[in-house]
Amino acid sequence: MDDVNRRELLRLGTLVGAAAIRQDAATALGADPRNALQRPTGDMNEWQSTGTELWTMYASAPSKATVLPAVRAHVAELVDRLRAPMPPARRTRTYELTSNAFQLAGEILFDTNDYADAANCYAVASNAGREAGHYDLWACSMVRHAFISLYERQFAQAEPLLALASQIAARGDSSLSTRQWAGSVHAQALAGLGDATGCLRALDLAESVTDLRGDIHNGGWLRFDGSRLAEERGACLVELGKPIEAEKALTIALRQGLSDRRRVGVLVDMAKVGAQLHDPERVASYASAALDVAQRSQSGVNVQRLHSLKPYLKQVPSTAEVKTVRFRIDELKRKEAHER
Repeated sequence: MDDVNRRELLRLGTLVGAAAIRQDAATALGADPRNALQRPTGDMNEWQSTGTELWTMYASAPSKATVLPAVRAHVAELVDRLRAPMPPARRTRTYELTSNAFQLAGEILFDTNDYADAANCYAVASNAGREAGHYDLWACSMVRHAFISLYERQFAQAEPLLALASQIAARGDSSLSTRQWAGSVHAQALAGLGDATGCLRALDLAESVTDLRGDIHNGGWLRFDGSRLAEERGACLVELGKPIEAEKALTIALRQGLSDRRRVGVLVDMAKVGAQLHDPERVASYASAALDVAQRSQSGVNVQRLHSLKPYLKQVPSTAEVKTVRFRIDELKRKEAHER
């Protein structure tokens, strides 16, 4: 069933592109938008509500993949509407909802480590955001797309995409936190490239989120509210090889109420700090805590984060506790691969 949902999402994604091409052709040929079919406003409101509900379901689901069938059904309704004639204003709104939906589909696939299909969904979301002229949706789609390269430690591939996303976000709604989120993710790519100056500058931009007032995010395709600043700064400082400064930021992050996925990330970074300080006991302690959380969270992202710790284990003496951590990571990785 998961394969069916994935294949159907990819098919629907191609139809979004085809709808845009057909509309461009109709416009070039002088089609009169006044002849377009009318659609009740209620449908748009219902689709908006459905999108919001699906993001809420995704946030609370222990296994993100369980939300995929409902997202696929929602996407199918939107794409079916895009293939029919409609007035320009409604088409723009439908493209916005489609970008929203495909970003969520990409997030679910990303969580299962299905990076290729997630990338396709993010690309469709980006194109739909562009067709809608919605710079914030467009930029957020590109940030999510860049995350794939970040998780695969392909920083040189992620950085240009994030730089472009930042430029697009700068043209969006200044009351939203899109620019700050793009900056925080851009900082991670710059840290991976060893650009400390650029990284810290991007982090400073991200921290300007605390200056925003009102509804700065929507809890769906944009969720950046500044609560992740400490953990993201810590992660960047780990990447830059600054363990003392990283530990301070990560300690602050651990005091916050974190989701399982975020807690695993912070604990893994703390274990990396231990490795950089050549402290095997600290490595084993934080890594074991991360493994305990990951084993109950059913998230492929957590498995990948723990797997990223393995090169750091070589920096400390191979004590019995460190060997146990290495074994548990390998077992978790094998289990996740088997389940896929």
